[in-house]
Amino acid sequence: MYLVRLDLVNKMVYNMNDKKLIKWGKFMISENMKQMKQIGKDDEAMEQSIAYVQEFLKENGTTWQDKLNYEKNKSRDEGRDENRIETARNMLNDNMDIKEISKYTGLSQTEIEALK
Repeated sequence: MYLVRLDLVNKMVYNMNDKKLIKWGKFMISENMKQMKQIGKDDEAMEQSIAYVQEFLKENGTTWQDKLNYEKNKSRDEGRDENRIETARNMLNDNMDIKEISKYTGLSQTEIEALK
């Protein structure tokens, strides 16, 4: 079993002699279809993968940009949740009433109780 750090792949440079793993890593984290096609150029397996992705997106009525927007919004929402939890913890530390904490953070009283 191998651990592949895709977060580090963008920092790597490849050329025709580099290992396919780096190329596939960059391919998998491409930011857009143009970049994916550029990386996959002249590689039959990657070109087949691009065709599959395009067909999948078409069948599901979405685009590559929709996928990127979803990921950005998901990340942003997770950050907001973390901020609300941190705020609730600080309010608990200041001995504020759980109902008030719920009112200001939007967290349920049960969620706040679990933070204790």
